[in-house]
Amino acid sequence: MKIKETFHNNHDGTFVIEKEYDNTPCLDRTAMLRSMGAGKLPESWCVASIPDHLIAQWMKEENIDWQDSEGRKRMLIRKVNDPDFKNFRIVGGRV
Repeated sequence: MKIKETFHNNHDGTFVIEKEYDNTPCLDRTAMLRSMGAGKLPESWCVASIPDHLIAQWMKEENIDWQDSEGRKRMLIRKVNDPDFKNFRIVGGRV
C-alpha cells in the first residue's frame, strides 16, 4: 500500500519521485492465510502473496522486462525461496 509520494526538484533541471510503501497489510493477510492453512487447498494452491510494487522493484533491479514472462517467473521463484522474504510465503518448503 502506497502511503507517500514526494517529488524532488534537482538543481540540474531533473526531478526524482520518491515513493514510500507500507507492506504491513499484505504481511498481516499472509500471516492470517498461513495460520488458516489456506495455502494448499484441494481446489487451489497459493505459495505467496507479494505486493506489485515489490515485484516491479525486483524486476527493475534485475533488468527484467514485463514482457519477459519466463524471466519474471524465474525471478519470482528465486525471491519466494529466499529466506529474506519468508514473511510473504503462505506455505513452507521450496518452490
